[in-house]
Amino acid sequence: MERLVGRLNVCLEKYPMESFWTFMFLELSAVGSIYKTLGLLGIKFSAEYALAFAISRPIKRIRLPLNIAAAATLARVFPSLTKINIMALSGLVTEKSSPSPEKVGNENQTWAMKLWEKGSELINVYGAAYYFGSRAMGVTIIFSLYQAILHGLDVSWIISRFGVSEALGETLGTWAAAVTFAAFLAPLNLAILPVLVPKIAAKWASFRR
Repeated sequence: MERLVGRLNVCLEKYPMESFWTFMFLELSAVGSIYKTLGLLGIKFSAEYALAFAISRPIKRIRLPLNIAAAATLARVFPSLTKINIMALSGLVTEKSSPSPEKVGNENQTWAMKLWEKGSELINVYGAAYYFGSRAMGVTIIFSLYQAILHGLDVSWIISRFGVSEALGETLGTWAAAVTFAAFLAPLNLAILPVLVPKIAAKWASFRR
């Protein structure tokens, strides 16, 4: 595990943008593949699932304590995750760092800027444990909302208001399910970056010559 973490950090820090776009490609490919597989298997999800997915999006702003709890749990079980410099994946920084005192004390910061700084600080502390923990919590919330809808939470008026047909609702619901299930492949997508990214970076460099 330590060897994999070391190789991954080298990859993320040496090829931040290539790692970012490769990871995004793997994530989108996973969603598309799962959606296609669900279709081939005849598995469909209703508009209610798409609605549960949509409702969960704004909740991301207020579930920070849950994300921290999930990250702390993962960090205890898999301490190596805290050593992964996941912030390098964004291409914004290449090493762990704490927010500067000037930024922390700036009263003119917007709410979004403060949220970004807090998130960056937590990722610096928990590494990939925070990333995976927040995704796991997001999936948990989506399934919880979906179960609440199935067990009596009336949302039919929302679906009717937007005029969503059954066919469209199933398409949206199945796509939302594919996005949700793809979250479970994130660790694998991250793990194979050291294998793919150097080759992609070399090909790109030779192409630009």
